[in-house]
Amino acid sequence: MQHFQYASCGLFGRESEVNKSGMLILKAAHDAALDAELIAKIDALLGMTDDMPLLNYNDEKRGISKRILVENNQVTGVRLMGETIATDWLKEVMTTGQFTDELRRWALAPLPAPPSGQRGRGKIICNCLDVAENDIIETIEIGADLLTLQNKLKCGTECGSCIPELKKLVQMYTKVRH
Repeated sequence: MQHFQYASCGLFGRESEVNKSGMLILKAAHDAALDAELIAKIDALLGMTDDMPLLNYNDEKRGISKRILVENNQVTGVRLMGETIATDWLKEVMTTGQFTDELRRWALAPLPAPPSGQRGRGKIICNCLDVAENDIIETIEIGADLLTLQNKLKCGTECGSCIPELKKLVQMYTKVRH
């Protein structure tokens, strides 16, 4: 971190079946392009060396370098330098483990959202158990009430702070039944 004018490091996501340990996020900025030796050191620390199954893009002239580590058809690491517009949706891909052929085709492109036809998770409603809004809405639309959401998705069963939001979503998305 001492090589950068700005650097922060933190955790993202929760442990799940797909993502066994959450993610480490390193954000760094510097007023000059990094030399190749430092980039190689970072890649080695991240386990993203040339002998690994990588998607790789390098444009030295524009100062853009990207690597995406794909193991067992899951994204297990992302390193973006110089152009980071796809950061948010790539983090989501790492969290959900969904790495389709369509995503593979566009993973290194400068896109602010996943390619069309891919649905994002939406905002996280239950932080304790990493349950996203779209998963909750989808479950409500097939007939779930609050108790069913708690049993099926486990949201609202830890600290309970998301229960008001869950109740609101149930009210908004429950179809009128006769």
